[in-house]
Amino acid sequence: MPEVSVIIPVYNQTDYLIEALKSVFAQTYSDLEVIVVDDGSTEPVAPVIAGMEKPVRCIRVENGGVARARNIGIQNASGKYIALLDADDLWFPRKIEVQMKTVDANKDVDLVYTGAVYIDRDGRYMGKMGQKIQRVSHNPFKDLLVVGNIVGTPSTVLAKKACFQQLGGFDVSLSVSADWDMWIRFSRHYRFILVDESLASYRIHGDNMHLNMVALERDITSVLNKHFNSRETREELAPFRRAVYSSQFLSLAGCYWYKRAWKDFFRTTLKAVAYNPLTLLRLLITPLRWVLYGYGRLKLP
Repeated sequence: MPEVSVIIPVYNQTDYLIEALKSVFAQTYSDLEVIVVDDGSTEPVAPVIAGMEKPVRCIRVENGGVARARNIGIQNASGKYIALLDADDLWFPRKIEVQMKTVDANKDVDLVYTGAVYIDRDGRYMGKMGQKIQRVSHNPFKDLLVVGNIVGTPSTVLAKKACFQQLGGFDVSLSVSADWDMWIRFSRHYRFILVDESLASYRIHGDNMHLNMVALERDITSVLNKHFNSRETREELAPFRRAVYSSQFLSLAGCYWYKRAWKDFFRTTLKAVAYNPLTLLRLLITPLRWVLYGYGRLKLP
């Protein structure tokens, strides 16, 4: 039985998938099985990867979304640990080795995540993921809601299979934010640890799920409502509610600004200000910060 099961959900994107698989085969840790879940791609994935140099188990299912595909992969996994990898992302060669050494040195740890870098569609380095994502979290539950998705991309995660099973898997009603919701639920019961080293690459391209703004806004709102309205956590989270909702709507406004969707930009900005009027001050100061930063007069974090 393998110690680690690698789960790769895919919908089309076979060129990226082959690169992802090569990054798995290049791992210095070898006690792995690889499961690709073909989420109803327009052309079956199995024939494309049949000639790979190492065995890959391919499970084809009707299209049901990435959360369901991950769940199916986990259900069919033989390993004690699950390592998630999105089909368009890559791993550095030492990733699983470093994570398993971290597990061996910290027996009470259930989930190990790492830092990551951004790459473009051709695999060129674009920068490191922000420190908000890569810092050590002493209270991951609160950080995941108040700060945001500190785990970043699912491709950084290695976690015990039993934990996913006990939590009932990823919420299939979510798409873009199903991983964020999972880590929030995970953090209520299990221990996280960060390997503060960039060991995964998150690819930026025109088909990234987070660019679907309708799904992104729907998912963010659903996740916030789910946890802030939960009987189990609403009292604990009540002091942070307005600030968190404001911050998340302001982030959405920034995405709409980038896409030049002005109506949605103003709508989400007004929501952010309604939840926390101090957000208005932040909005007024931001252009000045850009100017000062641009002229090198102020070193910003």
